[in-house]
Amino acid sequence: MYLFSLSNTKNLAEQICSKTKLKLGQHQAYRLSDGELYLAIKNKIKGQNVFVMGSTYQPDNNIIEFLILINALKENGAKKITAIIPYFGYARQDKIDRAGSPITAKLIADLFKTAGINQFITIDIHSQRNEKYLGPKLINISCLSLFADYIKKNIDLRNCLIVAPDKGAKPRALTLSKLLGKLPIIIMQKIRIKQNIAKVMRFKKAIAGKNALIIDDMIDTAGTIISACQELQRHQVKNIYVFA
Repeated sequence: MYLFSLSNTKNLAEQICSKTKLKLGQHQAYRLSDGELYLAIKNKIKGQNVFVMGSTYQPDNNIIEFLILINALKENGAKKITAIIPYFGYARQDKIDRAGSPITAKLIADLFKTAGINQFITIDIHSQRNEKYLGPKLINISCLSLFADYIKKNIDLRNCLIVAPDKGAKPRALTLSKLLGKLPIIIMQKIRIKQNIAKVMRFKKAIAGKNALIIDDMIDTAGTIISACQELQRHQVKNIYVFA
């Protein structure tokens, strides 16, 4: 069984193959004079189940190559194609947040399925909406159990609380709280001032002297996390730990 990979996840793919019975698939890819991508599969995969891996960080540079690779696998007769996507680009554009905006996350999911994907494997996909877009066979791997193990070994839980920097992080905060013996939770309010700039608003709860465990799915510009830390410091928390 083969695992094919974009160049941006090749090192990870090689590590996976070294620890499993998967073989690293080979394909040829280069740019034509007008900038188009030419791609061809080198392995015989007809009738086989295959995996294909790639990160869609910097999505406009990587999604087209990903789609062409997937479709090449389909056209070469792959029986089932499972996509492993550590970072799913456009996942945050999962709803209409203002008049005139599209649901780009759904569009990207539909493009992947049209190209030939039968199943997706993701890591902490941004929202339950994205889980719906990717379909019922989605395997969404959560890092929360890893975070919980680290916290138990390295942080004194007797004086801790879990902080969700916005409402979107609430489900993760609830799950982490359960894994850590039902620690108290604070849900902060966030106001998005403009694109990539957000301010976390204050909350009414006495937390001075506590250790705050902030949980979120990702850090991009870190604006939300920094704003949350500043607000927690204003409330005189003892220590701040960030998990994302």
